[in-house]
Amino acid sequence: MRFTNTLRVAEHLRHLDILAILQDVEIEILWTLGRFDEARSHYARAQALKPDYADAHLAQAVALQRQGRNEDAVLLYRRTLALHPGYVDAWSNLGTICYYQADYAQAMHCQQQALALAGDNPARLNNLAMACLAALQPEQAEHALRRALAMPAAPAVCRFNLAVALLMQGRYAEAWPYY
Repeated sequence: MRFTNTLRVAEHLRHLDILAILQDVEIEILWTLGRFDEARSHYARAQALKPDYADAHLAQAVALQRQGRNEDAVLLYRRTLALHPGYVDAWSNLGTICYYQADYAQAMHCQQQALALAGDNPARLNNLAMACLAALQPEQAEHALRRALAMPAAPAVCRFNLAVALLMQGRYAEAWPYY
């Protein structure tokens, strides 16, 4: 019984230590200054304490992505999703990288996963539409963009992208008002 309680206390202390590291003001300062390698070393410490801590994997992936190290970021996003398959930001960010790597089918899949998990979001719907347009699937893009534009917080770029989707389908007159 004492051994079990000791393990619980140790796990709790490890969790508090991780939170202290992740919320350290120094990380925020390093991040703001663009010193991603140094910030990532703090996250690496958190991962060493608790290897299954998905937030640390995600934060490192974002840092790698901002450094243009997309292949490394993809690996960490996938590791994040292996630990926590319902992590919406990891799905969305992975979809963005796949889009920039011209893997449009994977980009669409990732954005669809993010939408399925978190519900409609105008920015994510626009990201899905961009992947659909790049994959030459303007009908799917149109559907996503109309869903986005039905929401009050839809970014203006959704209107332009809807015009592109309609133009790609040869629906010129219908596309004109969205420019």
